[in-house]
Parts: sequence; C-alpha cells; structure tokens
Amino acid sequence: SRRLLKYRISTCTSLKKEIPSITSSVIQGLIELITTELQNESSPSDPSADAFFASTLRYIHFQKQKGGVMGEKYEPIKV
Repeated sequence: SRRLLKYRISTCTSLKKEIPSITSSVIQGLIELITTELQNESSPSDPSADAFFASTLRYIHFQKQKGGVMGEKYEPIKV
C-alpha cells in the first residue's frame, strides 16, 4: 500500500544516519517504487501519506543542499 511504502522510505531515511547498510540505492529504490505507485490510477489516494512522502523528499533535497558529510550521503539520491 502507498502508506506502507511511504513509511518505509521515511524510516530508511532516518535510519541511514545510524545504519550504514541502508544505502542510497535502497532509498532510491523506495522512491522509485513509491513514485510508480503514485502514478497507478487504481491505488486510492491518501492525502496524509502523500504529504508525508513530499515532506520526506524535501528533507532529502535539503540534506543534499546543506552539503558537508550529510550532503555527501544524500547526493546520489535523485529526487
């Protein structure tokens, strides 16, 4: 479901700070999966989950712009 996928990307984004095995490619894969699901017309929309996903993407973008060590970790992720 959309809500579950969006929760997973947020969780991975948070855990990336603490667990090195959660790589940028894992997060990128989740972003792509969620984006595909969002484009699927048969999935019902969930405004709160959509807002949460948008917020997570903004967070990733902010970390990339911030630069430094955190920016480097998020740089490979395409949002």
